Amino acid sequence: SDLQNLAKTKAEKDAVQRTVNRIEDLAKTSAKANEIKKLESELQKLAQTKAEKDAVQRVINRLLTMDKNEEKIEEIARKKANIDLLEKEIKDLKKLIKTLDKKAEDAKRNAVKNAKTIEEMNQEISEINEMNTSDSDETTDGQTQGIQLSQKEPSSFMASFKQFKAWATGKHPSNRHAQPIKHYAGPVELSKSDQKVNALKVEIKRFTKSTNEIENHVDQFVSKLNVETKEIRTLLVENELNDAAVLIRKVLFTQSAKLQKLIAEFKSNIKHLDKIMIKAQQSENMNIISRVEFDLLFQQNRSIHKKLDKANLQIAQIEEYANRLGIPKYGNQRFIGSELETLSVDKGWLSEFSGEFTSGENSSNPSTSEQYNLELQKRINARVSTSLEYSYIISRSHLRDNSYNSRNAQNQLTLSTTINTSNTDNLNVGINYANIDLDGYESNGNAVGTRDGYNIGASLTYTRNSQSILTGVMFSPYGTLSYDYSDMKAFTAGGSINVDSQSSQQMEGVVGFNVSRQFKLSDKWNITPISNVEYSYSSTNTGDNNYTYSNGATVTQVVGQSSNNYLNAYLGFDLSWNNQFTVMFEIGRKNDNDGYLNDLKTSIQYLF
Repeated sequence: SDLQNLAKTKAEKDAVQRTVNRIEDLAKTSAKANEIKKLESELQKLAQTKAEKDAVQRVINRLLTMDKNEEKIEEIARKKANIDLLEKEIKDLKKLIKTLDKKAEDAKRNAVKNAKTIEEMNQEISEINEMNTSDSDETTDGQTQGIQLSQKEPSSFMASFKQFKAWATGKHPSNRHAQPIKHYAGPVELSKSDQKVNALKVEIKRFTKSTNEIENHVDQFVSKLNVETKEIRTLLVENELNDAAVLIRKVLFTQSAKLQKLIAEFKSNIKHLDKIMIKAQQSENMNIISRVEFDLLFQQNRSIHKKLDKANLQIAQIEEYANRLGIPKYGNQRFIGSELETLSVDKGWLSEFSGEFTSGENSSNPSTSEQYNLELQKRINARVSTSLEYSYIISRSHLRDNSYNSRNAQNQLTLSTTINTSNTDNLNVGINYANIDLDGYESNGNAVGTRDGYNIGASLTYTRNSQSILTGVMFSPYGTLSYDYSDMKAFTAGGSINVDSQSSQQMEGVVGFNVSRQFKLSDKWNITPISNVEYSYSSTNTGDNNYTYSNGATVTQVVGQSSNNYLNAYLGFDLSWNNQFTVMFEIGRKNDNDGYLNDLKTSIQYLF
C-alpha cells in the first residue's frame, strides 16, 4: 500500500507490483536476511525522493521483523518437538519403572516363598531330630511294606518322601519292630568279619553313584527340553507353523518317552533306597549310614523329583500347543525310500524280520521268488542310525514247456547308514555283498550244472517326509541311485560243455512316493494305511557268454548293453502297538519290459 501510493506512472506501478509479488514470494518461503538485503538494494535504486526511500526502509524493516518472528516460530516448534520427545521418554521410563517394580515384587514374593521352603525343610529336619531323640513305640496295623511309589506323574512323589521320612524315624509300618535311626556322629569302624555290613556299605555306595547318574541324566534332559520349548515358542510367534508342528511332534514322542523312562529310573532308585534302609534297620550295627549321608540322599532325590515335575509341566504345555493348533498326534515314523520305520527313542535298537513273496512271468515263462530279511538297526544319536541286514533270496523259473528249470539262491549282507539331514529329510547310504548259487535242471531231473558267483553293490537314497498339519497325511517322495557288479564263475554244463566266467554291471535310478496317515485305535494301538508308486530305469552291461563243447568247438553269445523300465504300485497297512511293536502287510504289482510279478510283503518290527 505504501509503495502504490508513491507510484504515479504505469511503469512505476508495474515496478511496484513486481516488487510486491517478490515480497509475497519471499514471505511464503520465509525469506532470510541476505535475500532481504538484496531486495533492499534493488528497491533503493527505484527510490528517488526521500519519501520513497523512507517507504522502502519501512518495508525492509517489516520484512526483517517477519524473518526474526519466523525464526522464533521455528525455535518454538523445535522446543515443542523436544518437549514432546521428553514427554514420550518420561512415559517410557514410567512404564519401565512400573515393570521393574513388578519384578521387584515378584522377586520379593519368590524370596518369601523360598524362605518358607527353606523353613519347611528345616522344620522337617527338626522333626526328624526330635523324633530321633525320643523312644518311638508307635505301631501301625497292616502288612509290612516298603515305600509305595504312586504310579501317577512325578507330582505324587512327595507322598513317597513323607513315607520315607516316617520310615527313617521308625514310624513306618515296615518298621514295627525296628528301632528309630539315632543321631550319628558318623560311621563307626565295622568289624571285618561282618560281611553283611560290608556288603551293605558297598550297596550304599553304588546307590549314591546311581543317584548321581540319574541326576546328571535329568539335568541333561531338562536342558535340552528347555532349548526345544524355547524354539517351539519362537516358531509359533514367527508364525512358522509347519516347522513348529514338526518340532512339537518330535518332542511329544522322543522327549515324552524319555521323561517316562527317567521317571521309571527314579522310582526304581527310590525303591532301591527303601530296600537299603530296611537292611540297615535289620542290621545289628545301626551306624551303617550317617545322619549327614541320609539328609544328603533325601535332599538330592527331592531335587530330582522337582526337576522331573517341572519337565512334566513343560511337556503338558507342548501338548496344549498341539491341541490348540489341531496337530494330529502320530508315532515317530519315517520312510526310508519305500520302507516305513518307527524311530527308536534315544540310542535304542530296532529289530525287523520281513518276507517278500512274488509270482508272475518273465519273458512269458513262469517265475517265483522268496526273500527273507533279518535286520538289526542301532540309533547312534538323534541324527544318525546304522543297520546290518541279512537276506536269503530264492528265485525259481522254468520254461513254459517245463523242459528246463532253474533255482537261484543268494545270501546277502547289507550295511547301511541313515542320516537325518533335517527334522523331515533323511539320506541313506548302503553297501551290500552277496554270494550266488545257481542250479539248472532238465525236465528229466538231470542236473545241467551248478554255478557260483558273487554280487557287490552300493546305493544312495534321499527321502523327504512331509506331513500336513491339518489332515495328518504324510507325503514322502524319494529318489535312489544304485550300482551293482556281478561275477559268475566258470562251470561245466551237462558234464560236457565248459562255460567261461561272466560278469555284468548295472546302474539303476528310482523315483517314487509314499502316502500314509496314522489313525489312533486306542491309547496304544495305531494303524497306518500306506500307498506307494515307484518308477525305475536300469541299464545293464553284460559280458559275452563263451562256452566250449567237448569236441573243441567254441561258441560266443554276445549279450552287451540292455535296459529295462519298471513301474511298481503297492497298497498296505502298518499296525503298531505303543510305538514299539509293528506288523506290516503290503500287496502290489511289478511291471517291466519282460513281464510282471505279483508281490506280497510282510514284516515285524520291534524296538528295544
